[in-house]
Amino acid sequence: IDTGDLQRAKNELDKVEKSAKNVDKSVGGLTNSLMSFKGAVAAVATNAVITNLIKMSDTYSSIESRLKLATNSTKEYVKAQEALFTISQTTRTSLESTTELYAKIQLSTKSLKVSQEDLLSVTETINKTGIISGGSAESIKAALMQLGQAFGSGKLGGEELNSILEQTPRLAKAVADGLNV
Repeated sequence: IDTGDLQRAKNELDKVEKSAKNVDKSVGGLTNSLMSFKGAVAAVATNAVITNLIKMSDTYSSIESRLKLATNSTKEYVKAQEALFTISQTTRTSLESTTELYAKIQLSTKSLKVSQEDLLSVTETINKTGIISGGSAESIKAALMQLGQAFGSGKLGGEELNSILEQTPRLAKAVADGLNV
């Protein structure tokens, strides 16, 4: 082997080594990019989790406040809390709208001295009629919110009535039957 051949072989090996170093740099850059991307995804996911936890906390605080206003004792509060959770689970309605409905019914019937058991029974029946109407969870929630507002204001008309008629027709029929209308 002459020195020219050795020099050419060394030059080729240098080229291969340089290419390997370039590949190594590219892989390192890609790894860094992936790590940065992973960090960004983790940050976005963490932010979403924190946002949802805050919303859940706010919702729970709202539910808790409504229940405290609608009950007269700790015993009554605990009973209502447990019963409303069960009602919302069995009727597949939101705990928030179920609690709001219960609280509005309680406030609007306070002078009638309606028992807690009767209030819970009425709340459950109203939720069940939403299911019988075949509406989606969101439409039932909206109708329950509107019905709760109607109980709060003491009248069922306008937007509240339209919402109930459109989203829970069976509930609207039950209300009409109850009013002999």
